Amino acid sequence: MTGVVERLDIDLLRSPRIVFDDEEAIAIVSDFHMGVGDYADDFRRNEPIALEALGYYRRGGFILILAGDMEELWENRSPHPIITTHFPLYRLFRDFHHAQKLYKLYGNHDEMWRKPAMVRRYLWYTSAVRARGHEPLLRGLTVHAGLLLIHRPSGHTLFVTHGHQGDPHLFYPPARFVVRHLWRPLQRYGLRDPTSPAQNYRRRRLLEERIARWASLRRQSVLAGHTHHPLFPPEDELPYYNIGSGVHPDSITAVEIVGGAMSLVKWSHATPEGEGPIRREVIGGPRPFPRV
Repeated sequence: MTGVVERLDIDLLRSPRIVFDDEEAIAIVSDFHMGVGDYADDFRRNEPIALEALGYYRRGGFILILAGDMEELWENRSPHPIITTHFPLYRLFRDFHHAQKLYKLYGNHDEMWRKPAMVRRYLWYTSAVRARGHEPLLRGLTVHAGLLLIHRPSGHTLFVTHGHQGDPHLFYPPARFVVRHLWRPLQRYGLRDPTSPAQNYRRRRLLEERIARWASLRRQSVLAGHTHHPLFPPEDELPYYNIGSGVHPDSITAVEIVGGAMSLVKWSHATPEGEGPIRREVIGGPRPFPRV
C-alpha cells in the first residue's frame, strides 16, 4: 500500500488545478484503447457511439477530459496509424482543443504521452491519410498524470487520474512485450488477456480497494478508469468513482458534471442487438457535490 500512496500523492501534488462553477459542464471518458481497425482493435465497433457522445458534448459546450489509455500503445508501436484509423474522433478532439476545452491524461497503455517530446511529435501535428498534409492537430497540448477539479461554489475537490498507480502487476516493458507479441495475435481469434484488471476480478478488486483506501486516508474524492468497471458508490461508501471504458460490448460509459452534480452515463444503441439510434442513459446519480 505504501507505494500506491506515494505514487498517488505525487501525482495529486503535480496535477493542475481546474476551478469550475455550476455554469460549466465537464465530460470525462477513459480507456478507449483505440487500435488500427483490425480484429485486435476493441474500440472499432464502438467508434460510432463515441462520435455521437462526443458530438453531444461538443455541441453542449462541455469541457472534455480524456482520462488515459485512449490509444492502445502496448499492442501498437506507433500512434500514427491509430490517429489515421480513428481520424474523425481526433477531429472532434481538435475542436475541443481549439475551444480550450480539452485535457488529456496518460495511463499505462499510453504512457508514451508522459514524454513531452512524444506529445509534440505525434499529437501537435498530423499527417493522417484523411488530413491535408502535415497539419496542426492538438498543437500546444500538455498531457498530465492527473487533474484536480475544484467546484468553486461548494469547495469540493475531485482528483481525476487513470488509476494504474494502484496496480501491483504493472512492469511496463515486460507487460508491453507480452501484450504486443502474444495477446495481440490471439485477440484476432477472440481471446482476451486474463491478467488484465478488466478480465481478472481478483486483480480488479485489489486495485479498487487500494485506491479507495487512499481516498479515505487523504479524504479526497477520486475518479479513475483503468479497470473498465463503471462505479458510482452510495453516498455512505468511500468516494472512489470509476468512469468505466469505451470498449464495453456495444456501449461506452462516461462521467458528466453538470450544474454542480456528477452522473455516470451509458451511451449505447437502443436495441440489445446493437442497432437503432444511439441513446444516453443515466446509470448513476446525479449527485450534487457536498459542501466543504
